[in-house]
Amino acid sequence: MKRPYNILLWPALCVLLLMQGCLKEDLADCPPGITVRLYHDAVAGSAATDHATLFVFDENGLFVDVYENRAAAFGNDEYTMTLPLEKGKYAFAGFRGMYGCYSVVPAQFVKGVTTFSEAVFRLNCAADNTVRESPHCLFSGLLATAEVTGRSGHFDVYMERNTNIINLRTEGLEPSSDNYTLSISDNNSHYGFGNDFASCPTLDYIAGCEKDGQGQLSASLTVMRLAANRHPVFTVYNDSRQRNLYQADLMELIMRIPGINLTARHEFDILLLFDVNMDVTVQINGWTVLEEENEL
Repeated sequence: MKRPYNILLWPALCVLLLMQGCLKEDLADCPPGITVRLYHDAVAGSAATDHATLFVFDENGLFVDVYENRAAAFGNDEYTMTLPLEKGKYAFAGFRGMYGCYSVVPAQFVKGVTTFSEAVFRLNCAADNTVRESPHCLFSGLLATAEVTGRSGHFDVYMERNTNIINLRTEGLEPSSDNYTLSISDNNSHYGFGNDFASCPTLDYIAGCEKDGQGQLSASLTVMRLAANRHPVFTVYNDSRQRNLYQADLMELIMRIPGINLTARHEFDILLLFDVNMDVTVQINGWTVLEEENEL
């Protein structure tokens, strides 16, 4: 009876034949191995796996390809992918969390046709430009120039966080059966692939307020990126009486926090302290940023 070893050796021989080109000294037949690391600052409670996306453009700004992993292991808030790129100059636009409530424009990128300048990513919203469900955390980053000079190389793409969390609480509000809504209005749903603000309509981020046993309000909203010299409107609205309880320029308040760094700080706890005259003191992250008389 013949031994089965010959049968077992055939697959191994086939693999060796396929690899023969990669064993040559000049490595001419080997696919390139360019690695790109997507990384960002640590975020408490972030998922171990997430959707990683990398768009590649050539030196003329033309779309080359897109690489995705919908279950990327973001250990230590970083993920590395290997790309089969030839020698040349490229731009890398990386994302973590680009799915679901987020999308890119155009919907279909065409190799050699779609340009970097026309590429946009955005938060999807309802037809009436409202957002009533909090978007998940999104990170984006751009490495504008990456030159591949050989068959291997490594590049890093740092990604900024594109979402902020706004938490509201009140103290001293007279208990009542009135219903309240927290809203933030801003035109910050669209961005170029360089993470610059793009033209878009004003959105209303909306969340109903809950009450505790003392009739005090609480609510939370996740909004897209906040930035200095912009003017999102923060409103606590009394739905029952159809009037504002409080309204202010959100960034004007936030920028009063001593030493505020919007790149490092993405969550803001806002406390509205009402006195018996309904005058209000505003605290953000423990800092008193405003004391004013309520004109209502």
